[in-house]
Amino acid sequence: MKARLVLIGVMLAQQTGLYAEEASAIATEAPTVASAADGRPLNLGYADFLRRVLEKHGDTAYQRLEWGVAATKVRNADADFEPNLGLSSSYTSNERRLPTGEERSLFGVQTPDLREVRTDTINANIALSKKIVTGTKLELLTSLNRLTDPSQYITWQGREYRSFSGLVITQPLLKGFGTDANLAGVRVAEADRLMAYHNYRKKISDTLRDAANGYWELYLAQQRLDLRRDSLRIADRTVADYRERVRLGKSSPIDLADSEVAQADRKSSLLEAEQDWASATQRVRSFLMLSSAGAEDRVTAADQLSIGKVDADVKASIANALHLRPDYQAQLTLVSKENLRIAYAKNQTYPQLDLKLTYGFNGLDNSPTNSFNHLFTQRMPQWSAGFEVNIPLSGGIRPKSELDAANLRKRQALELLKTAEVEVVNSIQGAWPRLV
Repeated sequence: MKARLVLIGVMLAQQTGLYAEEASAIATEAPTVASAADGRPLNLGYADFLRRVLEKHGDTAYQRLEWGVAATKVRNADADFEPNLGLSSSYTSNERRLPTGEERSLFGVQTPDLREVRTDTINANIALSKKIVTGTKLELLTSLNRLTDPSQYITWQGREYRSFSGLVITQPLLKGFGTDANLAGVRVAEADRLMAYHNYRKKISDTLRDAANGYWELYLAQQRLDLRRDSLRIADRTVADYRERVRLGKSSPIDLADSEVAQADRKSSLLEAEQDWASATQRVRSFLMLSSAGAEDRVTAADQLSIGKVDADVKASIANALHLRPDYQAQLTLVSKENLRIAYAKNQTYPQLDLKLTYGFNGLDNSPTNSFNHLFTQRMPQWSAGFEVNIPLSGGIRPKSELDAANLRKRQALELLKTAEVEVVNSIQGAWPRLV
């Protein structure tokens, strides 16, 4: 009977879905009986016991926090596509010698006369950039340069302001192109979050399965203990009756001795039942995180066990288990995650070939305001187009090794998936004959 109860607990927890959704429903149910806070024994119904386990058990809380940590990593991966505002400023001083247009004699040789000239440049830039899922980088750039050059004989007394405003586009064409490469980090983080969710479900499932088995073991221990006590009381009355019958000469001493042997056996059985009950009680108390051993913490199982009819459709149960079992679903997610890594690693083996486009307008005047006004009034466009190529001379050792590692990790994930599937099928097929 005990083995049958344990198997029922396993099937309930792992096949029919005592997972996060069902656990939430259990957690919202009201307590059915008194708690230890009022000084009485903790007399728990089955649903109330599972609710308390979910509230107090530390392992489930830890796994829930792991799920939250994985969710924050998804937001961290999304940061690659966050708009960015950049500001920069620089000052450059350059000294050089320029001919004055006159000549002088040096050791009898006529050489140009030179003068020292210093050019000062102040540069300020502001750029708003964003990367999109195809790998394209868009940058809206505005810059202002103040150039002071005494060698330029212009009406602005050697000082001018050059401004530019335009759009800069950088588009990877091979390495870094496409959503598979640029969304890989986000998708892998989402897969990690889903795996953490399945691990959380598995922890809840395992905890509730073990707690359910512990609760019904306590129930059976209580029933056995009551049975052994009743049996001992009957044995005590039987011994007393035989003693009286021997005194009256109606029974032989041998009959009294046999009854005393039976009484001793039942005392031994009672001691065993008390030990089993104490062990089952301690296990249930450990699920409730009760550390003290006072009488007010004595726990009893209030509900009675009822076993319904078990559906004998093995194929449907296997399909249902593969759909619901969190450990199997976690392995499926791991295979998908490794496929994402393979796609990204394959993209990284390509050479770096980027198309760069720039289009904007220039402004030039003796003041910053006038220079910026020329951007929109004089319409002096500036544009450029070109390619930038970077090719590893050794063929890309690192990306190729990472691709090989990704393929090996996928093979590992497939082996784990196969193992998980076999375990699910074998556990159901092995348990089924004892349930029907």
